[in-house]
Amino acid sequence: MSWSFLLDELRDDPLAIGYAGMDDQQRMDSLEDDSARPAPDLIQIEAAQLYDAIDRVEYTALSASQQDRVKIILSLGRINTSQGTQARAEILEIFPPGGDTITALTTLITNRTQSRAQELRIGSLNLVLMANARAALGG
Repeated sequence: MSWSFLLDELRDDPLAIGYAGMDDQQRMDSLEDDSARPAPDLIQIEAAQLYDAIDRVEYTALSASQQDRVKIILSLGRINTSQGTQARAEILEIFPPGGDTITALTTLITNRTQSRAQELRIGSLNLVLMANARAALGG
């Protein structure tokens, strides 16, 4: 929990969210709302996430050597999905562009949201913490 980041956020309200006019529950809800804030792309995914994204029909249609390459990538455990990595290049080369596997991976890696609390790395919030923050700010 980064207490100073929470206090700075509530005191300065850098995004003009309107914390000053909110009660503790509303402040907490606002900080935890993850419906509209874009999150950075994932740079790593677990092998299980890749496995879940693979379309069975597309996988079955791969050659034996391509299936072996997929198995090697899955054996990594964590897969670096950053631009320019070998694992990313292999996946993009193996599976058809615009196919279900690439679409599922794109959604997993890039279409993400986060709360303001996650963005600031504040950690878990609760009403006691919010009341303590309000008191620390003289509210």
